[in-house]
Amino acid sequence: MKKENRIITSKYNKYTFFFVNMYHQLSKPSNLFFLLTMVLLTIPQISPFNPYTYLLAFSLVTGTSMIKDGIEDYKRHKEDKIVNMKIINVAYIEDKMIYSKEIHAEDIKQGDFVILKPEEEIPGDCVLLLSKIKEKCKGYCFVDTSNLDGESNLKKKTSHTVKDCLQNCAESRSDQMSYDFCQCEYDLLENVKNSTVKDTGDVFNKFECTLTTQDREFLCNERNILLRGMKLKNVDSALVYIVAVGGQTKLGKSNVMPRKGTSLFEMELTKIVMIIFVIYFVLLCSTAILGSLFLRKNNLQYLYLGTYLSSDALKLTGTNYIMFSYLIPLSLFVTLEVSRMFHALYISHDENLERDGIKSVCRNSNVTEDLGMIEYILSDKTGTLTKNKMVFKKIHVLGSEEIIDVSELKFNFSNIDEISDLIKFSNVKDEVYRNFFLTFLLLCCNSVEPLNGKLEGISQDEICILQKLEANGIQLLRREEDFLLLKIGNINIKCNIEYILDFSSSRQRMSVIVKFLDKIFMFSKGSDQMMLDEKKINVKILNRESVSKIVNKNSSYRTLICAYREITNEELINLKNDLESVNLEDHEEKEDFFFKKLEKNLEYIGTTFIEDELQDEVKETIEMLKEAGIKIWMITGDKKETALSCAIDSGLMTNLRDNSVISIEGRRVDEELRNPNILSYKSVIIYRSTPKQKSQIALILRNFKKNTLAIGDGNNDVPMLLTSHVGVGILGKEGNQAGISADFAVPDFRSLKYLIFIHGRYNFIRFSKVTLNGLYKNIYLIIIQYLYNFYTGFSGKPVYNNFFLNYYNVLFTSLIPATICCFDKDLPEDYLLRNPREYKSTTSFFCKSVIFLGIIYGIIQGLVVFLLVLGVFFIKDLVRRDGKVAGYNGMNNLMSLIVFFSVFLGQIRLISFYTIYSYVAIFLSLLLLFLTLFVIQDTSLGGNMWILMSIPSAYFTFLFIMLFTYISELCLSKIFYKLVNKKEIN
Repeated sequence: MKKENRIITSKYNKYTFFFVNMYHQLSKPSNLFFLLTMVLLTIPQISPFNPYTYLLAFSLVTGTSMIKDGIEDYKRHKEDKIVNMKIINVAYIEDKMIYSKEIHAEDIKQGDFVILKPEEEIPGDCVLLLSKIKEKCKGYCFVDTSNLDGESNLKKKTSHTVKDCLQNCAESRSDQMSYDFCQCEYDLLENVKNSTVKDTGDVFNKFECTLTTQDREFLCNERNILLRGMKLKNVDSALVYIVAVGGQTKLGKSNVMPRKGTSLFEMELTKIVMIIFVIYFVLLCSTAILGSLFLRKNNLQYLYLGTYLSSDALKLTGTNYIMFSYLIPLSLFVTLEVSRMFHALYISHDENLERDGIKSVCRNSNVTEDLGMIEYILSDKTGTLTKNKMVFKKIHVLGSEEIIDVSELKFNFSNIDEISDLIKFSNVKDEVYRNFFLTFLLLCCNSVEPLNGKLEGISQDEICILQKLEANGIQLLRREEDFLLLKIGNINIKCNIEYILDFSSSRQRMSVIVKFLDKIFMFSKGSDQMMLDEKKINVKILNRESVSKIVNKNSSYRTLICAYREITNEELINLKNDLESVNLEDHEEKEDFFFKKLEKNLEYIGTTFIEDELQDEVKETIEMLKEAGIKIWMITGDKKETALSCAIDSGLMTNLRDNSVISIEGRRVDEELRNPNILSYKSVIIYRSTPKQKSQIALILRNFKKNTLAIGDGNNDVPMLLTSHVGVGILGKEGNQAGISADFAVPDFRSLKYLIFIHGRYNFIRFSKVTLNGLYKNIYLIIIQYLYNFYTGFSGKPVYNNFFLNYYNVLFTSLIPATICCFDKDLPEDYLLRNPREYKSTTSFFCKSVIFLGIIYGIIQGLVVFLLVLGVFFIKDLVRRDGKVAGYNGMNNLMSLIVFFSVFLGQIRLISFYTIYSYVAIFLSLLLLFLTLFVIQDTSLGGNMWILMSIPSAYFTFLFIMLFTYISELCLSKIFYKLVNKKEIN
């Protein structure tokens, strides 16, 4: 039976692992090519040597990747098992008695009644029915949502259903000692029948469902829903009704696996491999054509045992296919893959990327080298460039010409009559407006409530406002679903809550209707863009121009415009009737419509100014990035003035007249960014943008072929992070979804300088060195074999012995590149941080001219070395003391030694930073070569390598050719660094 709530993040099981993983391995074109080569090696008529050594090499390549995948998948299996086998208590009715039983979390179904305990992680999306505190039934509970959004403030959840059944709680309906059920719980289990969930996507703060009981339906939203992954807090227990399990939960829908897409470097590498394939097929086709012509010329088929020339030509083509297959770098892909694992560990354990115990995480090791290729950075503002640590600084109150510093506020009432007079506005003075405004703020911060002596809530703005008010003697003592208990001075006041319409990005405001001292008020607060626009919300302001001027003058602050109006009891009754008629399908639009009727003719009362400080070292980091040639675009949902003020403070622009920077409104992004001239600006400030527009901006830059990194901390930044080449999420107050979805998760913006200038630069140069070396050494190897084919009449005979040929890539010349890929550093870290300009030269190590130079050098060196060795054997073969010549086997072994040592010495010169592993790799490379050629191979070939070593002229030939390769590589190095420096200057 299928278990709908089972979590499966693994890719394989023990029965499918080998077959499915092998399918994935062979889906890579390079591995498929290697498999075809191995199959041809099993055909004796074609293969120039036995297939066992190549089989071992192929097994090393695929086996390494398979072991890595297996280890990673085993970890996922263990994590899945911990979650799925967790014990959950389920309640049910049998013989008119309530019982509970223990089941595994994976066995939970939609429609189950679950009993939650404190600190327990919620196993599915569910509706809160009731909670218990000290054996008394309550209609609310608190949850910790940090697993979902990273926010540390507790959230309150309320129940619709418990209001109808809070009675007879002391009467037990169970004979179980472990948990005492009451009449309320019995009634709920009897009455609740089913639920219908509306698909609202994977957004955590939006949920809609209908809970059906025997006599009515309840419309439930995010206030009544406990999502999978939350933790129950501050109650003794809670009874919930499961409405969604498994992949239908919000967590299941929003799970974003680390991206496994092709990295920028891999795309460049793919282009190079395609060039190599072109060279490969040119060599193969030319050999096949010329070989066939050679067989037909002068009737030379007597040299071959075959009866038909066409058959012989086909066999020779197959043989050459195998010989030239070594042109494709078999081991390079494994070296890069394994080194990425090391790079991910370096990032996770870098102390420079750790803040207050928060460590950085690499979630996608496939893009570690792409950090060295960044041209553009797209940055969010709030929580990324700023701390998202709000400080309530100033207010402007109706009747005042200037803004007031909050620290100067004095708020004292001695009796209830003063507050009553305040509400009636019987004595209108500036102080009266100010006191009313502060009371207004206390009433309209509806997302916050006191809990265990601390203010908890979603909105950082509202928390900082209430904290400042509390310091001035105005305090929120208690918040329930339908009332507030306030303390103003020494006076406690109860205020009834009639309706709340929460803030939304589309409305850009929130409104609350309250009964306060026998009067009914609607209080609204929202963005200045919405509240000061006469066409949208007609807020009555005596001097609108003066208020707008004050807001614009203090644009560096986050502003909230506050307004109110008194409504009649008839208007309230009409609103109640209208809202009761709303159905599930269109309730959001209808609520907005009905509230808009009451929000007309609001009266301005004041404005709050809240400061959001810059992150530590933001300005210094941005200066370094700009010096490195990286262009930074800031994208925010804030208004233009706030965005430009932050840009100036952070160093993105010098002043408002800076012509090198342009500001664009979010709604004009599509038309403005299509113009390629936009790329000429040093920075771009985009304000009033939506999450979708952030993603569009990243996509436009990708279409311009610009390597882009995006950094952000909120759920609204996730589309941008996923669209960019590299996504960096900040583990901040706005949420953790950005950190989960991104390739890298870091604690703050300044971590970018370590991530890009250190890890990015090192990794890209490491990969560049190893890839170019792999390209050169294989072309060098095969060009000699290709030329030898001409010399031997296209016989398909290898110029190297089979042991050397099979292990050349896998063992002999792969160890030093592996240490370079993992440990090499061309310059000290502190020097790179002091000189960000060095980052500009990073991509020069892998530019087209350098790649072309490597290919040409491999071809020329192979040609010269072959001619020199051929000249020695053609003019005068290497002669032993007994008068016998070294012959084919002598040339075979000498060529193997020359090719190895010329490549080996070149690899040593690539090492910039020696570690113990570098010396071990050098020693093992030599040891493996000598063991193979002098011991393993020589045993099978009758001592040919020792015979070669007994010929004095062999040493002279070897040293002369090695001297030539050394001098030529020195010349190549000079040309290489000239190209690098030229590109850096450009």
